[in-house]
Amino acid sequence: MKKVIISLISLLILFGCNAQISLEDAIEEVRDYADFNEETMSIITTKDEDDGRYIVLEDNGYEVEAKVAYDGNIIMFNRLKTNNAIPDSPSNTTNNGNSNSSNNTPSYLSNPNLIDDIEASLKTVLDSLSISEDDIYNLTIEDEYNNNRIIYSIDFNTVDYEYEFLVNPEDLSIINEESDRNDDRFISFDATVTRQRAIEIALETNNLNVDDICDFKIEETYYQGNSIYEIDYDSYGTEYELIIDANSEEVIRNDSYQKGNGHHYRD
Repeated sequence: MKKVIISLISLLILFGCNAQISLEDAIEEVRDYADFNEETMSIITTKDEDDGRYIVLEDNGYEVEAKVAYDGNIIMFNRLKTNNAIPDSPSNTTNNGNSNSSNNTPSYLSNPNLIDDIEASLKTVLDSLSISEDDIYNLTIEDEYNNNRIIYSIDFNTVDYEYEFLVNPEDLSIINEESDRNDDRFISFDATVTRQRAIEIALETNNLNVDDICDFKIEETYYQGNSIYEIDYDSYGTEYELIIDANSEEVIRNDSYQKGNGHHYRD
């Protein structure tokens, strides 16, 4: 009897250690991460692979593909445009994540008007406050997704206030505005390299076009007393982080790593 009890305990421990996330829970995790609506979302593809559950979901004309490891961690997540065909698994892509057939597979939810939209959205915000770009510092601009559309989050400081804005680049409407008293010390951002040029450098450095990227962020900040641009973006499952000198155009840092792990493979 004692041996039977020990065997049962061993089995429970064994199955507990190898517990796998259910397909339903994996889908729910991806849905929540994508901010999809449960009532309008469709499941396009699910497939069990060696390292996790591969899932493609669609909602309101947009798709996401993801892989959830059996321990429940999301190890791959790409936001896609709807197109004519959905890949059955990531094996349909090349080593760098680009599709083997540009006509039959989805592409990223990228913004080909990224630079123009950034500048227009920032101008809208500054005009609403009747201030100029010379009056602000600690500027950060980031694209976000709201109801499956791209919007811009624009944060900056003035001498007296910290501002946070959300702007719809389609009609340049201000969706939300928040402000608070600013206690930070003013540091002038001294740059001869424009934001537009910094973005171009960040893409050229990794041989990418604006259509190849999504989840873009640019921050005007400081490094060892120098003004720099910090630029982050994703491209086909790889996340890039760059630091560019705002006066010399020097690429101080260019790191990239696969989403879902912290392993950097470019310095």
